[in-house]
Amino acid sequence: MTGYTADEKLRVEQISNLRRKWLKDQELSPREPVLPKTAPGPVAKFWAGFLEPKTLWRLYTYKVYTGGVFALTRLLIPAWVVHYYVKYHVAVSSINSTPIILSFHSCSNVVVRKTCSWSVRGFWPNQTPPGFFQPPHRPNWFDLKHQASQL
Repeated sequence: MTGYTADEKLRVEQISNLRRKWLKDQELSPREPVLPKTAPGPVAKFWAGFLEPKTLWRLYTYKVYTGGVFALTRLLIPAWVVHYYVKYHVAVSSINSTPIILSFHSCSNVVVRKTCSWSVRGFWPNQTPPGFFQPPHRPNWFDLKHQASQL
């Protein structure tokens, strides 16, 4: 037995007619709405203007966001990675070499011009140039290596 019975067909037809009538009732006539339009309050005015597309605040918010993402991902993070690498990998390996310190020797005033002499001198990590503050001595790797070589 296939298909609907006579009662089921009648019920389906009645339901579809009711749906058509309900949908027809939902359509507005030319006279509707009958109530006059009311002016929106201050909060409704704000949200109506705030949520409109292509407004100035939306454009600038988008520009600030994209600029911030660019600055963070293309400038700040790579600069931090390079700084980290130089500070903890390149600078640590250069401890073995003699650091170069620019030292000031003398300066003499001549009538027309001032002449100064500068020189570049090298110091080991446990030595400080004369005239510089001498911190309290703490043994570092150079002192320990030197002591071990004397044993």
